[in-house]
Amino acid sequence: MRLAIFHYHLRPGGVTGVITEASIAIGRYLPEVDKLTIVTGNPENTERVVDRIKREAPDLAVSVRVHPELGYVSQQNGVSLSRLQHQIEELLRDKYFDNDMVWWVHNYQLGKNPAFTAALIDLLEHNPEQQAILQIHDFPECARPENLRFLRSHVSGPVYPIIDNVVYATLNERDRRLLVDAGVPREAVYALPNPVSEKPRAPTNANVDSRPAEWQ
Repeated sequence: MRLAIFHYHLRPGGVTGVITEASIAIGRYLPEVDKLTIVTGNPENTERVVDRIKREAPDLAVSVRVHPELGYVSQQNGVSLSRLQHQIEELLRDKYFDNDMVWWVHNYQLGKNPAFTAALIDLLEHNPEQQAILQIHDFPECARPENLRFLRSHVSGPVYPIIDNVVYATLNERDRRLLVDAGVPREAVYALPNPVSEKPRAPTNANVDSRPAEWQ
């Protein structure tokens, strides 16, 4: 089985930490995944992430692909979201459609690239053979009114589609309950706590935050 992990960027931060640690765990404990492709919209920090995964999970074939179309989109830069959506749909269809590949998409609905959100939902709704995990780290509905307005400026339909080829992952039980209470079937939503390193770094000073950079 092949796995493609999607996120807007791999800059140091919480989502990058989740992707990195999860990829290492997959390489160590899921031998049925024989190839992992990380797909992102920004080249920053990608080599560092892939190098660490290769070092700690050497048996996993991992690579990274950068497509600027999948990065953050500003409301002020005048981009045509309809044109960008079409480009993204072609990109995903041409390079990542595969019955043997599962898409694992992080924060697809955050309102950072509504064209990506719309393209992803449209493709998954019309191609039931393509399996996907949609992992939610943050809800634009929770204190992110600008993100939500930007998202809704282009995505008019359901942002959380209920279709057989999609399951959702949340970071905790609270978020899982929010989706279930909103109408997503209970069997389609899984609480997936953030992975952590098996070798946590010991603090060198009580006043210094010694967490790995990915988690800060």
